Amino acid sequence: MTILEAGWKTGRSGLLEKDGKRFDFTIITNQGNEARLKAAQIIKEQLKRIGITMNIKVLEWQAMLHEFIEKKRFEAVLMGWALSRNPDLYDIWHS
Repeated sequence: MTILEAGWKTGRSGLLEKDGKRFDFTIITNQGNEARLKAAQIIKEQLKRIGITMNIKVLEWQAMLHEFIEKKRFEAVLMGWALSRNPDLYDIWHS
């Protein structure tokens, strides 16, 4: 289904609207990671071109996890997880 098929239309402001509400949302990401912040900024600019407003909220890692992720208080999130070159797999695979 496309955005138009879902009922979104370009409003007077040039932004997508449906039932009197603009298509906008906030994405959260953690501070201290320039790659994620830049990715969020690129996504924001690309979405703006099609009439969607995306806000970026940068949070301290622990606050993001405990106040937003664990409590499911977010609309979208940009985060990642990586292992070192010599990973300790205990945290992942222990039971």
